[in-house]
Amino acid sequence: MTPLEFMARLAALVPPPRHPLVRYHGVFAPHSPWRVAVVPWPAEPAAPAPDAHVPEANAHPAKPSSPRIDWATLLRRVWNLDVLRCPACDGRMHMIAAVEERTAIVKILAHLGISTDVPRMTRSRDGPWA
Repeated sequence: MTPLEFMARLAALVPPPRHPLVRYHGVFAPHSPWRVAVVPWPAEPAAPAPDAHVPEANAHPAKPSSPRIDWATLLRRVWNLDVLRCPACDGRMHMIAAVEERTAIVKILAHLGISTDVPRMTRSRDGPWA
């Protein structure tokens, strides 16, 4: 293999900008017909026995199981960052809402003393001098 061929093969492995850095090949690829045989799926919940305890009406329903991993677990796996650890008491925090309305976000950030200016977006290839 010539040095140029080697560099061409290495360049083919580099993902394009703004795309996921993890790519699955072979049986782990998204459309592989064998994927169902190697990727674990959650087991079906067993039917409750006839004499089983019936939960109260105001009890929280169980979350449906999913093969997807929540964002906090992914952050902990990738960067070893526990975003749900309370900095004050080291307890576990729970997400209660996702604020998506701009006016509410600006009010919260202004109350906390954090800048509400939108950062200027640059392309990754522009470099730090842009």
